[in-house]
This record gives sequence, C-alpha cells and structure tokens, in this order.
Amino acid sequence: MDLGVYDFAAQLFWLSSTFDKENKDALTKYLYCIEKLGVSDLKENFKGNYDKLFKDLEKEKKKK
Repeated sequence: MDLGVYDFAAQLFWLSSTFDKENKDALTKYLYCIEKLGVSDLKENFKGNYDKLFKDLEKEKKKK
C-alpha cells in the first residue's frame, strides 16, 4: 500500500481480514485500497464511517 500498488495490497488485506474477523484495521485498509483503485461505493456495504477512517489512515501514512 505504501508503494502505491493498491491492487496487490487489497488482496493481502482482504486475506488478512478473512482469517481474523476481529481485525477491523485490515478491512479498513482493504476498502481504502479498493477506493484508490476507483471503486468508491463498495464501502457502503460495510458498517462504519470509512471516510473518517480513510482520513485517519492517510494522516498515519504521512506521519511515517
């Protein structure tokens, strides 16, 4: 994800989220990568304020 390879990163985060249902961070990162690939309406199928979570994720990326 940090390298901008969102398609590969999305696959990894999806696999991570399916193996650990409690890992909400993996699902957020998956949906973030999918949105970066141009699919902006998929996050509506999941509960949560993903716009806010995406902003938090971007702040975290900038901090690194």
